[in-house]
Amino acid sequence: MRRRMLALTTALLMILAACGDGDETTTTASGTDTTTTAGTDTTGTDAGTSGDGVTIGLLAPLSGELGTFGEIVSAGYRAAAETINDTGLLECGPITFESADSQTDPEVGRQEAERMISNGAVAIAGPTSDVMVALVPLAQSEEVVLTSPYAGSTALNELGGDYVFRTVGPDTNDGIAAAKWISDEGYEAIAVFTQQEEQQLSAGNAARDALADLGANVVIDQEFAPGEASYSGVLSTVLAAQPDVIYLAGGQESSLTIINEAAQLGYAGDWLFSADLATDETVQAAGADILEGVAHTVVSSTDQEAEVYQQFVDIHMAVNGEEPGPFGANAFDGMNLIALAMVASGGCDGPSINSALIEVSSGGTAVTSFEEGARLLADGQDINYEGASGPVDLDDTGSVVNSYSVQQVQGGAWVDIQFYPAEELQDLS
Repeated sequence: MRRRMLALTTALLMILAACGDGDETTTTASGTDTTTTAGTDTTGTDAGTSGDGVTIGLLAPLSGELGTFGEIVSAGYRAAAETINDTGLLECGPITFESADSQTDPEVGRQEAERMISNGAVAIAGPTSDVMVALVPLAQSEEVVLTSPYAGSTALNELGGDYVFRTVGPDTNDGIAAAKWISDEGYEAIAVFTQQEEQQLSAGNAARDALADLGANVVIDQEFAPGEASYSGVLSTVLAAQPDVIYLAGGQESSLTIINEAAQLGYAGDWLFSADLATDETVQAAGADILEGVAHTVVSSTDQEAEVYQQFVDIHMAVNGEEPGPFGANAFDGMNLIALAMVASGGCDGPSINSALIEVSSGGTAVTSFEEGARLLADGQDINYEGASGPVDLDDTGSVVNSYSVQQVQGGAWVDIQFYPAEELQDLS
């Protein structure tokens, strides 16, 4: 009877507790009193000590004008996260991703970012320039770190550095590299043809300004609207200026229409594409026969013979089953920097990452992996992460200075034909 009464009393107490106001004091097995609040998980990663895991929002374009790049950079982030998790050195616990397609659309990107933040994301990785610029106020107000491997918008030169970072140089540097190659090749009549959207306008304007600084002869500077069924009218205007090279800063969908219509209109000169078109899909969709030997692109790059880059390729192959594409190394480095910032700060939330991200990118002992950096940080040493994409020394605007490769379509694929080290381009900036 006493046992039955005890069970009944215990059940009654449980019911009363469930019906309470939600604030209660409980006693742990060690006898320590702790206070919890209904609906709040106090064992999460906010304090950076639970080890339960940390969520990163992966907001990349899987469709739209830059849709090809989404999976490329996602693979780079995944390769880094798996390597980091395997070390067991991140006290926050394993990195997991909350993924979404930004559709290369700032409004869609904002909606998805808000959802990710509400689901506990402490950082959002992978936005393109237009999405990144749109997310800056949200990231700073919610104290969530933004990082991108390819957002070159010059608008971020003023907006970056506080919760806003990128492991790629600004389009200013892209423009300098493009202008230098055009000048080095001796082209006499240059057209600058730019799509009227943030990502492309930033690249096109940077190239035009750099060409002017080098005294190049820009015979026409023309913009075009995205998503048109035909560009024959505006193309006729561009071709009437008789350029021997066209610098095309366009999205993938619109540019394919332009490339094909230019061939139909008899254009026989060369192309220099912005990095948005530096994919195998561009070559396949436009036709290798049309682009063979005449299509070029300038992309942020690194010395692919370097040991650290080869190590990255091996990791990428092991995790994703394929070699990395453009900006994959930049994504890989961005993820490693976030994880190292967590170790350096001892915290797993946005403010902790923000406080240490620049610190771990330069100024200490050079390291080339998360594991190497995490062990030195645990010993109280400062580190300088030098990654697969290069030094990645973040400045106070949250940007880096990259090296660049010029590539040409040869045999139906992009082949490196020129390499410009970062220090060579810095002399021109």
